[in-house]
Amino acid sequence: MNKQFKDSINQSYSEAIKAMEEGQSAKVVRLSLLECAARLEAVAKIEFAERTKLNALGYKLLGVVKKLGTNEMDIEKAYEFLTGQRLSDVKKAEKPIDIEDELAALAKSSKTRNTQIEDEKATQTESVKDDGVNDVKEELPKQGTSDMANVYFGRQDEEKVFKENGVKSQRKGELRAATLSEYVGQEKIKPLLKEAIAAAKSRGEPLEHVLMFGSAGLGKTTLAKIIANEMGGECTVMNGATIKDVDDFIDVIKNVKRGDVVFIDEIHRMSQSAAEAIYKAMEDFELQFIQKTRGGDAKNVDMKLPPFTLIGATTHSGLLSKPMRDRFSLKFKLEPYTEDELIILATNSMRKLGFELGPGAAAEIAKRSRGVPRICNTYVKRIRDKAQVLGVQVASKELVESYFLSAGIDENGLDEADIAYLSTLLNKFGGAPVGIDTLCAALGEGRNIVEEQIEPYLIYLGFINVSSNGRDLTKAGEEYVKSYNKRKSVCDDGEILKDVNDDVALESENAIEEGDSSDMEGTDENDFNEESASDADDSNAEEIESDADDSDAEDDASDDAEEDGEGE
Repeated sequence: MNKQFKDSINQSYSEAIKAMEEGQSAKVVRLSLLECAARLEAVAKIEFAERTKLNALGYKLLGVVKKLGTNEMDIEKAYEFLTGQRLSDVKKAEKPIDIEDELAALAKSSKTRNTQIEDEKATQTESVKDDGVNDVKEELPKQGTSDMANVYFGRQDEEKVFKENGVKSQRKGELRAATLSEYVGQEKIKPLLKEAIAAAKSRGEPLEHVLMFGSAGLGKTTLAKIIANEMGGECTVMNGATIKDVDDFIDVIKNVKRGDVVFIDEIHRMSQSAAEAIYKAMEDFELQFIQKTRGGDAKNVDMKLPPFTLIGATTHSGLLSKPMRDRFSLKFKLEPYTEDELIILATNSMRKLGFELGPGAAAEIAKRSRGVPRICNTYVKRIRDKAQVLGVQVASKELVESYFLSAGIDENGLDEADIAYLSTLLNKFGGAPVGIDTLCAALGEGRNIVEEQIEPYLIYLGFINVSSNGRDLTKAGEEYVKSYNKRKSVCDDGEILKDVNDDVALESENAIEEGDSSDMEGTDENDFNEESASDADDSNAEEIESDADDSDAEDDASDDAEEDGEGE
């Protein structure tokens, strides 16, 4: 049976039994039993497997209701019939309560409760205006309202205060920075962006349109949300691939308010027709489009828009048309992060997740992150998982190294796919130029994966060359593959050697411990040598006697053999 149905029936039945124990009138008891019987009937229509049992219980309660208050059955007999106990053994209430009195008391209690809720709401509103969020949480109603109401009112007032202060609340465990001061990296961009935001605020205008371009994972979306937080507006996120025509843009832009931010990621993938419609929205905050009516007619519509900020982000800035680029007043190129910046980022991210990094652990993460903060945060989360499973609060350098070893990621951040790419070029093609299709067939990977995920970082490291002749290894790439193979073979042999060395070291330690224990017992070395020498002499003597006995036995055996021969 469904737990909710079962709890409902048990609650109704318990109320009927409680009414009997409190000495309430037969009318109240009958109403409680009728309510329980009605719930049994309703559940029986849903729970087919329990229908027979539920109907039997309902008929039993209806029989009690029919006889209750007559000469056949009073409340004491009904109580004993239903529970198997005597009502005289249960303490009765001092004053019986009739159903009319109960309804009147319930109505009075409800009216008082509504009055308390209204007064407490008024108190909350005044507290929000005067004292802020913390006081609101402390003065939430403790009585007369449910926990759900407390949570609702607290969240509503908290969001109101955050909005008034121009700061958005951040979810627990959120790794994105909320302000420019908290944002790590892009030190060339941050001062320029900070000046532009301060100037726009002083003029009381929204920030001018911003274009950000760079590799994936460098923080373009994070910067867009920071700009929205700094300007005190909302951030609406869109993807250029989903904007096929102007109607897709209208559905989002029509709800934008003054000072809000519209962020379009991969803006170069937006259709040309939609891009041309956006031009006027960016310049004059107007949107012109053709709207079709039900009758098949079309009319030209001019939609006025509140001043807003459009932020475009792209990984291929060369694919943007010149009219689109010229309409962005602020253009920023995001650069890969340095190891020092990634060390700070990894440390801060791990603290936001409730853990710490030990000495040298952040550096191990930073040098494998390929200069990309998104990859760095991904590693931080996985190392957090490993530390949580092991039950440690601080992720040490050894723990971090063990994670990367198990994940197959080397010190340069190259994984198994990258190493397979380099090894294939060297071992199968001798480092000579090879076509992309041939290389993909040898690797068993798709062309898009090779070109977009594997090759960019290898080109950045200078391990490969990409030309019209194909892909070939550089001298640095060839040396890296050879050194990797050498390290791998040494590592494999080193594991065996390490096991042997461990056994030798263990035997040495045991010998040392035995020697120490013998010294502590006061054993004299000379006495030990003398005893050893005497034991050796005794053993030599025994061996000589044994040899003599053996020779005598052999002589006797030969004499017997000669006598037997003569007798024959």
